[in-house]
Amino acid sequence: MGKKRSKKKHRIKAASRRNPRKATRRKNDQKVPRISACMIVKNEEALLPQCLQSIEKYVDEIIVVDTGSTDETVAIAESYAARVYHHPWEDDFGKHRNQSLSYASGDWILILDADEELVAGAGTLLRDTILKKEADYYFCPFFDIDRHGDVTAVYNSVRLFRNHMDMTYTRRIHNQLLIKGKRGYSEIRFNHYGYDLSPEKMKAKHQRTISLLIKAIEKDPEDVYSLHQLAGSYLNNHEHSKVVEYGERALHIRRKKNHLSTFFINTFYLVATAYYKLQDVASASRIAHEARDVFGDHLDTCYILTAVLFKQNDFKKSKQMALGYLDIYNQLERNPSIIGNGLCFTFDPSKRSTILTYLAYTFFIDKDFETAEFYFHQAFYTVSNQMQVAENTYRFYLKQRMGKQALQWLVTAYEIGCSRKEIPETLTQHPGFYIKIAEYYLQNDEPEAALQSLALAQDSQLTTDDQMEKYLQQIKAYWAQEAIEDVVKTLESLMLLLHMDTDRCLDSFDDLGNLFYETAEVLSEQQKWRLAEPTLKLGFQMAPNCYQPERFQVLLAGATR
Repeated sequence: MGKKRSKKKHRIKAASRRNPRKATRRKNDQKVPRISACMIVKNEEALLPQCLQSIEKYVDEIIVVDTGSTDETVAIAESYAARVYHHPWEDDFGKHRNQSLSYASGDWILILDADEELVAGAGTLLRDTILKKEADYYFCPFFDIDRHGDVTAVYNSVRLFRNHMDMTYTRRIHNQLLIKGKRGYSEIRFNHYGYDLSPEKMKAKHQRTISLLIKAIEKDPEDVYSLHQLAGSYLNNHEHSKVVEYGERALHIRRKKNHLSTFFINTFYLVATAYYKLQDVASASRIAHEARDVFGDHLDTCYILTAVLFKQNDFKKSKQMALGYLDIYNQLERNPSIIGNGLCFTFDPSKRSTILTYLAYTFFIDKDFETAEFYFHQAFYTVSNQMQVAENTYRFYLKQRMGKQALQWLVTAYEIGCSRKEIPETLTQHPGFYIKIAEYYLQNDEPEAALQSLALAQDSQLTTDDQMEKYLQQIKAYWAQEAIEDVVKTLESLMLLLHMDTDRCLDSFDDLGNLFYETAEVLSEQQKWRLAEPTLKLGFQMAPNCYQPERFQVLLAGATR
């Protein structure tokens, strides 16, 4: 049996920066139901303060079962007036969860993990819900949140239920509550941050999870829920062959026993996704269509079928699935309770962006370019990682040989990268493209932006022709800014690349213009028409009276080839 630790002084690390204090508690009024928040923890000092702060004003007691913390977890919990009990870890989440319940004295139980939090504003709804007495347990919406603050999945979970009704937890891993009484749904929202960990912590979590699940399956080979969860764990770790192995075992048992538990919707998605990743599109299609036959349209099913049907060149049906996905997605945004007791892996802005991109592709194939561009923009504005989406759209248009549209999206990616102090992959691989971006800015009368882009194109990473083009773009920008000294210096760099004599005396714009005319002639002699023509134009801008048409007939003829 666990022992309650006596109060001691603890040094709280900078992660919490809180002095031990007793949280405000509601008076023990018999007319007002009391809530006991019950938790199991181990080494959770990083996230525990956020969790406890979110609930402290809305619960009447906090029960913490600590399974062996060696950091400041216990001290942090006690600083929020939690009652802490100590039990050695026994590889059994269900058992430890029940231990926490055994210490609760409230009328209602609120189950929460350290990597979860009650969303701001939901506390009042929590108190109001238990006063209504409409149900004995409540499904509540949970949102998986990544480090960018984006939702990556949504599901409903029973976390609020009456005490003293003999509701207990079962299963060593992915424990489940054995519910009793009347079901209810609540809009009490929680956020979950448990899958946004460092690679080292994610690896340790994965190893712990699969170890416990494999033990459960060895004990009961037809434990479909453990098979399902194991497939999910392997998908998170990108082990797609093992997803297929264990997921297909679960689906085989489902067919044999005609199981219709809602988690099988997700099993179908896991297996179909794994087949798709393994390039087995036919098997992915078979599994996804079976899911639709058994459970109808579901967000995850629509998502994977959009990709599968597009891969099979069935663009009309792919578009239908994509639109179906968006319709369900919008419904979930308005009312997450429609998930029931299930889960949506693809209720995620990045997945929504992918679907919008597929729609853009299908409209492009139908030659509806305006609508395609609309959906590309929708996909872009949906996610936080907009630079990647912009780059992908740039590559698409480049592949379609639509240079103007491609350049616009590359400029967008570049500008986002500048704001985040990041470099788009395209520009890392092709530094000469900074010159194209500068050309775009010059066409839009933004010489300073052009110069900033060109400054990132290092000469050592450029070909000789690219260096020449860079210098020409710089000259155009300096000329637009009337920075004549910079024009002369940059022209000198261009002439040196062409092995021209730079020992010249410039007394007027005519002298400078003639120097550009001479440089244009050298470029044309080397058949660098793409560079010779803009150089000639620069000379004409500076010294139009010195222009001799017959002198440049060969150059102009070459430029029009």
